[in-house]
This record gives sequence, structure tokens and C-alpha cells, in this order.
Amino acid sequence: MSVERLLSVTKIDWPEAVRLAGEIASQANDVLVRQAATQAIPILRNAAQGAADPGVVHGARRRLLVLLDVLQQQAAPRFGMRYEQPKPLTGEERARKLLHLPLGKSLAPTEIRRAFRRAAKMVHPDMGGSEEAFRELTAAHDMLMHPGAHKHE
Repeated sequence: MSVERLLSVTKIDWPEAVRLAGEIASQANDVLVRQAATQAIPILRNAAQGAADPGVVHGARRRLLVLLDVLQQQAAPRFGMRYEQPKPLTGEERARKLLHLPLGKSLAPTEIRRAFRRAAKMVHPDMGGSEEAFRELTAAHDMLMHPGAHKHE
């Protein structure tokens, strides 16, 4: 009996749910699946013992849903090239990431200045940050404010 089938009925067979979660926890190769099943077992056992508390039954049902979600994520097809390295960022994209600015939209100088000041408060050497981080931030600010001057990067 599968987790999906257990959840589809109106009255869940809790002893069967405990058995299934234990089986999944002992035989799963994936760490996330094993962890989800292992974490579900205690509350499923509580529900199997006939707990009168509706909160226990509700919690056990939620744990089964979490287990089902993890199983479905592992079974879902993954698109794209596996083991493919992400495309390296351009200088401007790195600068935008440092200043926590969006990558895809054009920016006004006031937005860049505001983002620089906000970030500089965190990394300035006088505020406990490092000098190197502040230099990187300043270079990022200069690159975004004067894009034509930094074509070589």
C-alpha cells in the first residue's frame, strides 16, 4: 500500500502507515526521503495507538503529506543538463548581486546610490566589516554608476 493510497481514504489505517513509513525509512537510498519517513514514525505510532486527541491525528496526517511530497519531489523529472556548471556572471551582474539589486531591470542612479549606502552600512570597516569587502562594494558601485568606464572587466 502506498502513501498516496493511505491518504486517499477517509479513515487512515494507522498501523499500516507506521509499517510503510518504517519500510521507507529503512530502505530509502535518498537522505531526504529517509529523514521524512523517520520523522513521521513517532506521530504515526501515536495515532495508531488510538489517540483520542484530534491534534495527533491531524499531525500524523500532515506528516504523511510531507512524506508524500518528498517522495513526489524525488520522483519528478528534472529538466536541463545534469552536472552542468552555472553560467559565470558578468561584471555588472556581480556588481548588482553585491548591492542586492535586480538583475533584469534598468536602474536609476538614485536606486544605485541608495543600495550602495544600505550595503555600505553593513560592510564598512568602521562598522565591523572588512576593508576588502568595502572595496569590492565601492568597485561595484562605481561599475554601475559609470558603466562605460569599466568595459575591460
